[in-house]
Amino acid sequence: TPNLTASQVVSLLQAFAKWDIQLEGVLSALMRRVEALADTLESRQLIAVFGILARLQWRDPGLVSTLCVSVQKSLGSYNDRSIHALLQALTKLKHKEEDLLQALVPHILKHTRHMTPAAVSTVLATYTRFEVHSDELLAGCVKCILDALPRVPTMSL
Repeated sequence: TPNLTASQVVSLLQAFAKWDIQLEGVLSALMRRVEALADTLESRQLIAVFGILARLQWRDPGLVSTLCVSVQKSLGSYNDRSIHALLQALTKLKHKEEDLLQALVPHILKHTRHMTPAAVSTVLATYTRFEVHSDELLAGCVKCILDALPRVPTMSL
């Protein structure tokens, strides 16, 4: 695996996750390669790797922390969907990375008007689960929900 490019490693991992291939030795080698390439991964590749880790239920706190540092270095390149996917993966992995979660707050707030109700729910659930508090984030999410209310059809009981 030392000669595999970032793109090749991510593609292989996607195939393993898609077909639920659990070859621990091969996966371990690929994960070591991902960790070595973490600083060179593009934002979409980083998000894909987080999704793969969550889907495979791969528990490696050191790898996840390394990937979180790489995400934090390029926060400006993430949109609302990628932030949503990242938070879902961190929650599934049960990995609290407080520095990243705090750094994400202004980026989440920048994207709240584009977020789906499911994404807002994920944001609130993730920050609550990991006990990371931000009054600004809570206010932004509540505003997003209130702004969406006129678009929500009323229910008859």
